[in-house]
Amino acid sequence: MSRSISADLIKTGSIIGVVFIHGSSLLGTSSDFQTYASAWFRFCVPCFIILWAYFFEKSFAAKNNTERIQYIKKRFIHLLILFFAWSLLYFLLLVDWTTLSVSKMITIHFSGYGWSGQYFFIILFQLLLLYPLLRRCYIHHILRYSILLFCIIAYVYWGYYYDIIPELLKKLGDRPFIFWLPYVFCGIALANNTFIRLPLIYICFVFLIPLEFYVLEQFALSHSAYITPGILVGSILFCGTILQNSISITSEKARAVITYMGNNTMIIFLANPVVIFLLQTFLFKNITSTTDISKIILPFISTLLIICICLLIDFFIIHTIDKLTGIKLS
Repeated sequence: MSRSISADLIKTGSIIGVVFIHGSSLLGTSSDFQTYASAWFRFCVPCFIILWAYFFEKSFAAKNNTERIQYIKKRFIHLLILFFAWSLLYFLLLVDWTTLSVSKMITIHFSGYGWSGQYFFIILFQLLLLYPLLRRCYIHHILRYSILLFCIIAYVYWGYYYDIIPELLKKLGDRPFIFWLPYVFCGIALANNTFIRLPLIYICFVFLIPLEFYVLEQFALSHSAYITPGILVGSILFCGTILQNSISITSEKARAVITYMGNNTMIIFLANPVVIFLLQTFLFKNITSTTDISKIILPFISTLLIICICLLIDFFIIHTIDKLTGIKLS
């Protein structure tokens, strides 16, 4: 399957968003700009889910039933290797041996919140195993719209009435697959060219996200980090619009950078928390941003620095492990 510059553009923007959310305060104190820029970048994980479903559907639809089972098995095993290899690394870095127990090891370090981004694997495990069923639900119109209606109601509650949600449900966080079904259905629709055609101007709907977060803050409303109506609408329209429209990038260097970033989002996603941890431990302890311009520039410098180190880790360490063991860790 040939690479899509539109998909790579979304992946590049999304991985920059992930790193910005995790590490933009590395070189300075937080600011209002950083807060709302981080809110704007909340499209990142939904877009990754849409793209996952988009490419998975294209491959899945082209296979027969036997091949589909093997395809799911192969993808699941690869994800499982990545999950346990990197979770073990973060476990060794972050564990408090004095309070460790079996239950804490599982619930704290291996259930989705052991390190930034681990929950994404929990979501993918669910979606991958359930994909044949979810695909049938999508094809069945009544089931599809019933699920979407349920999800919309859930997004309203998790976004605007979070305080009345039972604590047990809150503890599940953003991990239940049901929250991500609108993005899966969006990816399937885009893969099958059944998504409503959108003009490029609809990209601007992504700015609903920081606007929504601003309103929620003004009314002092607690809310989920990702399960809000603004993120749902903004992310789907943003990602769907870019994927549907041919994006022309005339600069060969710019295309090369976008393609390279798009091809290496996984290692950046996996490695950025450990890079941030090490930099916070050994380097920038006393750097603060005092001027308005520095509060804008430093978060992006932090983000770029982290991404570059992640790519260096991939080039010098991960590729070496791959060659020596045959185990792909990115």
